This record gives sequence, C-alpha cells and structure tokens, in this order.
Amino acid sequence: MVNDQPISFDSIKSASEYFQVSYSNAMSRLNSGKTPEQAFELEIFNRTNRTPIKVYERGSVNHFESIADAARYYGIDRKIAAKRIKNGWTVEEALGIHPPKKAHSHKIVITQNGKKFVFNSIAEAAIEFNQKKDTVASRLRKGWSPEEALGIIDKPIN
Repeated sequence: MVNDQPISFDSIKSASEYFQVSYSNAMSRLNSGKTPEQAFELEIFNRTNRTPIKVYERGSVNHFESIADAARYYGIDRKIAAKRIKNGWTVEEALGIHPPKKAHSHKIVITQNGKKFVFNSIAEAAIEFNQKKDTVASRLRKGWSPEEALGIIDKPIN
C-alpha cells in the first residue's frame, strides 16, 4: 500500500525500481521472511542479526549497533572488517585504529633445483611463475604445497 492505496506490480524488479530499493536487497529481505512493506522500506523492521560493538579509542569507548556501523564510521569496508575479526584481529585492529599486533605475512618459500626462493607475497610468486594470484591462493588454502600451487611440480593424484 502507498498512501493507504493498494498498488500492484508485474514483478519484484519493477517494484524495486519504483521504490528505489535494489532488487537483491528486496529479494534477500523477502526470502528471509520480511513482508513486502518491510522489503521495500515502507515499514521499519528490526535487524535481528546485529551484535553491539564497543570500540576503545584514545581512552574513550564508542558504541555501535553492529560491526557494519563501526566500519562505516571509521571508513573501512564492512566485509573487510568482519573478515579481519574472523581471522583473529581485535575490533580496533580490524577498523584501522591500531596496527595489527602480529604481522599477517603471506611469504612464499619454494625450493626449485635445490635452491631456496623467498617471495614477499602470493602475488609476487604468481607473477614469477606466470600463474594467477587467486588460483595460487586458492590452491594454498586447499593444502597444496607452494611448489604444487605454482605449477613447479605436479600435484599427486590421490
């Protein structure tokens, strides 16, 4: 309803355009059980998945309703902040208030023809061996050795 008058649309996409709500947001809200009025922001809904966050900065405490709100305040992408926290960073480190305590190194050490080579990053090693950085990173996450991930030696078939 708009101004207490019923309104209908041929599709969710056309309703999204009319109410200027992204189609993906509208679909996500509808799939999670929100009413059409909530999905298209005609009615307020509570965000139940928010976790209050306390951020300690220069002797004071800032309170936020969620990590997304804190990230927005500090100018950090919310997905990056959440991933950092998931990887063991403190909230303050994730938001860029304090530098990370431990170095988050992605050095790659490989042995080729009996010689040891050290690369400062996955990207650096990938470039040297003409591989895609994302492919090498994915292979390493799957447990491949650096030599296998870079295509220096073949991965054994199990």
